[in-house]
Amino acid sequence: MKLNRNIKLFINYFLGPLLFIWLAWSIYRQIKNQPGLEQAWQGIKESLGSPMLFNLIVVVLLMVVNWSIEAIKWRLSIKDIQQVSFFKALQAVLSGVSFAVSTPNRMGEYLGRVLYMNEGSRLKTISITIVGSISQLIITLWMGLIGLLILKNGIIGQQLVSAMWMNVILYGVVATIIF
Repeated sequence: MKLNRNIKLFINYFLGPLLFIWLAWSIYRQIKNQPGLEQAWQGIKESLGSPMLFNLIVVVLLMVVNWSIEAIKWRLSIKDIQQVSFFKALQAVLSGVSFAVSTPNRMGEYLGRVLYMNEGSRLKTISITIVGSISQLIITLWMGLIGLLILKNGIIGQQLVSAMWMNVILYGVVATIIF
């Protein structure tokens, strides 16, 4: 029990702030090295006084809604392993997003989420989170396939993609779903 407490203290008071500093520094460096930073900053200043500000507010609100739905989904998927509150699930999802930004193939998402789970249930949580991600991918592929089938004639008619490549895309999506 004491080891578990020491690990939590290490994560909360050393690793957490260290990760925050590292992420903040890497974001700062990426922004600072962007070409045309002055023009982009001027565009941002101008857009804050324009009707486009409404779009920014809507995007931020939709991000909150998306992460909240993700927290509810994750909370429901792990309810048989461990009961967590909505707030704790939201913290876990946001922690997963933070770790996913700095790891290849978003692998850190699982690490960030399991930090909020009890010691004995972390491996089960990772497997359920992976199953949930695969389920979401399958639904996304199905919806994309339906959208492509609905828009197929319009896309080919506007010559955005040739009929041959549209069929290659459709068969590729179907093969991915079956696989």
